[in-house]
Amino acid sequence: MNEDTKQILEIITDIQENMMTRTEGSAMKTTLQDNMRDMERRLMSEIRDIRAYLEYLKEKVNNMSGYAKELDPLFERVANIEKHLNIA
Repeated sequence: MNEDTKQILEIITDIQENMMTRTEGSAMKTTLQDNMRDMERRLMSEIRDIRAYLEYLKEKVNNMSGYAKELDPLFERVANIEKHLNIA
């Protein structure tokens, strides 16, 4: 066996030793999917809390001139986020 063939076989062996198996790949995929679902739930919950707090603030400042107007851009931003995440 010549030197080039030895080097190629060493490279292939190294790749095989470090390669992920299908089982490992499937487990990683499942873990990532679970993490993404959890993050999505937490994000959606946080956005709902923000909207609820804005509604509360709007109720409290309804008769105060100028303050309700300040909340409108915040409601718009929350609505855009909800629309982007398809939770509106």
